[in-house]
Amino acid sequence: MELLEIGDEMEELILKSPTEIEIKSAAKKTGFVSMEQDAAIKIIGGITTIEEAERVLGSF
Repeated sequence: MELLEIGDEMEELILKSPTEIEIKSAAKKTGFVSMEQDAAIKIIGGITTIEEAERVLGSF
């Protein structure tokens, strides 16, 4: 499960019935990091392993 903070810009976008791509693009602009991206950062930083990321995410 991921959590996305809904600010004013995102709220306005949601009211326009955006596509998934538009929501992801707007979220990225606000600094949103997906669980997959966070896992990759942690793997590269040596904080976790690929196996642990796969266990938690289901696949990686």
